Amino acid sequence: MSNPMNNREMAATLFNIATLLRDRQDNPFRIRAYENGARALMGRRSDVVAPLRQQDALLPHRKGVLGERLQRKLQELARTGEMAYFQDILADLPPYMAALMSVPGVGPRTAQRLHENLGIETPAELADAARSGRLRSLHGFGPKRTEQFGQLSLFEEETGHAHTRN
Repeated sequence: MSNPMNNREMAATLFNIATLLRDRQDNPFRIRAYENGARALMGRRSDVVAPLRQQDALLPHRKGVLGERLQRKLQELARTGEMAYFQDILADLPPYMAALMSVPGVGPRTAQRLHENLGIETPAELADAARSGRLRSLHGFGPKRTEQFGQLSLFEEETGHAHTRN
C-alpha cells in the first residue's frame, strides 16, 4: 500500500477525474457525481480513509452525494492508494500530463499550463523550474508554491520515492 491518504487527497483525485471527464465531454451527471463526491469528502470533519479501508459497508451519507459505485472506487483508493478508473483515464492522456499529475498539487489544468508555457514534461523538469525561478514567471506560482515543489523534489531524490497521488 502506498502512503496513507486523507480526505483532501481523495477529494483531489475526484476533482481531477471530474476535470478530465469534462475535458473529454463525458456524461454531465458522471462529472457532477465526482465533483459532489469531492465536495462531500472536503466537508467531512472525520477521516473517511480508515473506515473505507477496514470495512465493506458504505459510509453514511446524504442521499445522492456518495453513491455506491463511487464509494467502491474510494474504498479501492483508500486500500491501495490508487484507483483503476483514474489510472485508465490517465493512460489516455499524453505522457507528460500523467507524469506531472503524479506531483501533489498538480492537477490537469496546472499540468497543461506548465507544459504549454514552460515546456515542462516531467516532475524533474518541474523541480528544475522551481529551483531556477522559471516557475515564478507563471501566474499562480508564487514563492510558497514554488518552494513547495522544490522541497518535494528534494525529498524524492533523497528517498528515491516519487509521489504518485494528486
